[in-house]
Amino acid sequence: MIKTYVYKYKLTTLTPVIISPRQNNAFYTDALIDETDMKYMNGYKIIYPFYRYGEYERFKPDEARYYIPGSSIKGALTAGMNEDNRKPLALFVDDISVDNNRIEIIALEKFQYASSLKSEPMGQIIPKFNTFFPGVGVEALKKGTELYGALRYEVDKSVEELFKGCGKRFKGKLERYKAQLEIYEGRLKDLAAQDVNANEAKNKTLQKIDDLLEYCKGLVSGENKEIYIFLGGFKGLIRSVVIGGSELDINKLDSAVFVSENNRPFGIVKIKLESRL
Repeated sequence: MIKTYVYKYKLTTLTPVIISPRQNNAFYTDALIDETDMKYMNGYKIIYPFYRYGEYERFKPDEARYYIPGSSIKGALTAGMNEDNRKPLALFVDDISVDNNRIEIIALEKFQYASSLKSEPMGQIIPKFNTFFPGVGVEALKKGTELYGALRYEVDKSVEELFKGCGKRFKGKLERYKAQLEIYEGRLKDLAAQDVNANEAKNKTLQKIDDLLEYCKGLVSGENKEIYIFLGGFKGLIRSVVIGGSELDINKLDSAVFVSENNRPFGIVKIKLESRL
């Protein structure tokens, strides 16, 4: 048996985190009879819940036992590691319980009609950020939530290096995301240049992309020594994996851009090693 040490670590959510079993456990207003259920739905027709212990026939978030699966955190720590480094890997991560008051129901925004920027001539439909399925709400872990967890890692490997490697891969993924936004920004500016009467929709979209870019630049800055992970869903393919190659081909790019209501990417979490227990 491989000997392990137990370590305590801290998570701080910088943006909302969505970890959901998706369609298998969705709650639908048409199936809810109890009026007390309806008041929680906030006008949504479908809600995808955050992970909960047990099975629930009713939504009732005040009775739910929320948690972050340890497997989700392990996946975030090891995503992008090559096979040589991952085998064998004695890393065991406990679930983390989440207080009910740290869960909120949010709508998703998506950069829609991006495909119109991928071809020449560019399409007439103006890409924009818009609500993704207006009738659908998703439970998310709130921004600014602080949680503590425990993990076990084999004694002959450095947990500090595990965290640093994860942080380095995070920056690589975020650089790709930033490059994706810069491509979209450039194409949108080309569209605006072709139309002297560039409308408000183009300007609002450009402003949102600029805001996202500034936020990303702060996270990948050389002066920023914090370690971050991507946790949960709705990250888009380009932030889920480390993509090889030095250039992004706009005509082959197929990665969704989802943002929260305050125009931030989902799932950005600061992780800090606290101590060995």
